[in-house]
Amino acid sequence: MGSKLLKILVAIMLSGVVSTQAHAAEIDLGLSADVESSIADNLDKHNERGSSDEEILSAGSEIGDKDILDASSGMEVEEVLEEPGKVERSTEDELADNRPEKVIPVDFYALQSWMNTDYVVDTAFASEENGAEILLWKNENNPWQRFEIQYDNEGYFILQNCETGGVLDIEGASDAPGTRIVQWERNGGKNQKWRAVNNSDGSISVLSAYDGLALSVEGDKAENGSPLVICEVDANSKAQRFRFEAFSVPASERIVADGVYTVSSRAARNIVLDVAGDHLSNGANVLVRENAGQPSQRFYFKWVDGYYEIACLASGKVLDIEASSRKRGANVDQWERNGGMNQRWVLVRVEDDAFALISPMNGYCLDLAGGQVLDGINAQMWPVNRGDNQAFAFEVAASIDSGVYSIASSLDRSKVLDIAWGLTDDGAQVDLWDNNCNPWQKFLVEYCNDGTYLIKSVNSAKPIGVKKMEGVGDPVTLLSGNANECHWVFVPSDNGEWNIVSAETGLLLDVSWGSAVNGQDICVWSNNGGPNQRFLIESANTIEDGYYTISSSLNPTFALDVEAASKLSGANLGLWGLNGVDWQKFRITNKGNGYVSLTSFESGKVLDVEGASTLPESNVLQWDFTGADNQLWIIEPLGENSYAFASKQTGMRMEVQEGAAFNGANICVNTARGSSAQGFSINRINAFKVYLDAGHGPDGDGRGSFDSGALGNGYSEYYLTVELVNMIDSILKTKYGLKTFKNIDGGWYVYRHGEAVAEGCTTLVSIHFNSSNSVFATGTESYIHNYNASPGSSALQGIVHQYLVKGTGLFDRGKKKAELAVCGGRLPAVLCEIAFISNYSDILNYQNRKWLIAESIAEGIAEASTNTACAY
Repeated sequence: MGSKLLKILVAIMLSGVVSTQAHAAEIDLGLSADVESSIADNLDKHNERGSSDEEILSAGSEIGDKDILDASSGMEVEEVLEEPGKVERSTEDELADNRPEKVIPVDFYALQSWMNTDYVVDTAFASEENGAEILLWKNENNPWQRFEIQYDNEGYFILQNCETGGVLDIEGASDAPGTRIVQWERNGGKNQKWRAVNNSDGSISVLSAYDGLALSVEGDKAENGSPLVICEVDANSKAQRFRFEAFSVPASERIVADGVYTVSSRAARNIVLDVAGDHLSNGANVLVRENAGQPSQRFYFKWVDGYYEIACLASGKVLDIEASSRKRGANVDQWERNGGMNQRWVLVRVEDDAFALISPMNGYCLDLAGGQVLDGINAQMWPVNRGDNQAFAFEVAASIDSGVYSIASSLDRSKVLDIAWGLTDDGAQVDLWDNNCNPWQKFLVEYCNDGTYLIKSVNSAKPIGVKKMEGVGDPVTLLSGNANECHWVFVPSDNGEWNIVSAETGLLLDVSWGSAVNGQDICVWSNNGGPNQRFLIESANTIEDGYYTISSSLNPTFALDVEAASKLSGANLGLWGLNGVDWQKFRITNKGNGYVSLTSFESGKVLDVEGASTLPESNVLQWDFTGADNQLWIIEPLGENSYAFASKQTGMRMEVQEGAAFNGANICVNTARGSSAQGFSINRINAFKVYLDAGHGPDGDGRGSFDSGALGNGYSEYYLTVELVNMIDSILKTKYGLKTFKNIDGGWYVYRHGEAVAEGCTTLVSIHFNSSNSVFATGTESYIHNYNASPGSSALQGIVHQYLVKGTGLFDRGKKKAELAVCGGRLPAVLCEIAFISNYSDILNYQNRKWLIAESIAEGIAEASTNTACAY
């Protein structure tokens, strides 16, 4: 009775009672959504193509009785509409009933012809163009002979070519048998949708979403060039049967140990993989460059379930095939880990010491574009060609360069690893604490050439390790020696952070309880992926910039001393009893890459190996700074606040030549030999000296003329600044005991900052008076340089400005920045505009309060002298 009901419905539509799809939808016939859609499709075809009634009836018959809900024998249409107690079913139920079975799992396949499985479905000429012919071809394992199954919400799948990105498409969306199959960009059309049916012989038929049509090989011949077409389903035709052979690149054994490597071309070992540009960002490009030893040129290889993950040390991000593209020429970049197969690699040995890096997505190789092995060539994916541009050598490299570092927690980067209480004994606990740049918060990280590291406290020169070796929760402490429990491996994590792994147990350095509070113990724990196991490794200075006395480890009451307090180049360096004089004070200035200069506070000249000699026992003296290697030193921790000074030029250490501490003992350099004569203690001192600058004056413009500065209300700015500088200078010396150099003699303002440096000053304060065309302009303000200010200038301005406002009692015009030459340079510097000389009230206020103003500014400078940021 079901077919009778359908024929009645169709007859009604053809007679014009129901003339449109919209009207048909108004009558609830209990039809499934698929049936209604099929009827509507056939109505459209009837209207568009003039189909006969027989065609539509035939199409309806193909839908079948089973597609009509409860069309019971003997029921009329009205009975179907009014059946009592009928349980209605949802649209979702109907769709589920009619959804094709997912016979084939989502994967990549070669579609082998059942007639001869040596022949597979192929895209002609590997073309990426719409309309490219789909045909059979001898299986050569090419990527354009592989297709990815992708299902839609209706249960149909598309077949997308792994190489070209196009999908199998019935040309012109035709449902006529014999229509050829072509490649087309994905558009969601019915002519691109397929379903699979298992056959009893193990083959699979691929049926079109168009009813009654199947994928077929034209001519029933499996040979090169046989086109694919659609044909009416023929259960007996082998041309309509296929075998889906899943494609995969076999997982590899661990043929390279987990660790850090440079990846160089087989043809040019100085050309290595590099992450270009912004090394930290997702999408940063991968190319090759000449090896410069940068972190962006080092990669951590980690074997995971048969595949390698390759992470750039500079970022912690992994090598990634951009957008998971399977096309030849796909770009290679870096991206945060997502677990995708576009971030997995198979290593295949092509020579004893060279490997190809294969993507498991399509078997393509990491390839240097254009077959070239040159600096700047891009990395891409390409079919295997066994060329030098696809063969790479791996050389073990350091995760981190040996040097001094602070180790901050990812939980709170303001907190760093710290030796509790600054202790130096074995067993001293490693904990977390605010970073105060103390020596016990800095660590000498030493590479051991086997991929492991010692992490030594700068304060004690002892490594940290795990003594108990009982497992998770063991405390990390100071230990003597370099046994296995003191060795660590640095493994890159995300965002440029690191896991620090015990080489002995594989457990990770861990902030206990995940709590970033001062004093929280550091232990080892199994990997939990948390921020309490990630650390930021930042270069640190062994000794911070500042002024120090440097005493001999032979006898700490004897210190380095410039002979006869000389300010001349060539003056000798020796030992003398420590008495706090200026020629026993030295500024340590970090120059980058671990090197420092040592500058005499008295003379402004640096310690220098005489004549750049490379011979043992060469003399050390003072000289004008040139930046040459014989004037640069590495500070090497020896433990117990003892350090060696090694010359950059030769590596030889500064030494008390006679091996004994006495007045006049000479200082030379000599081969490192572990002697106390090569050890020195470094003790920070306050060597504050302020340059007080009276603005304007003789030759103030650099042209030999007198510069009076602003004029107003009968006053000259220059004479006012000299008056105030003299008062401030007197107060600083008598009340606070500070060292000063006052400039009240003018000179070109461009040279004044340089003069301050030459005079050994640590800080500069310049005094001025303001002026305006408006007699009502009033107030006080301060300035630092707008682009060339010393890092400490803001701190100095912040302190002095508040005392300036307090002393003048005037309107606060604010802390400002401007291009003022006297403030630009290495010294923290601030310029004070005391008041407006053009405003009678302001200048009267100054005359009444000038001593109070001088005292207040001096008090501010004295406070700044206790802040290390305010002194160079």
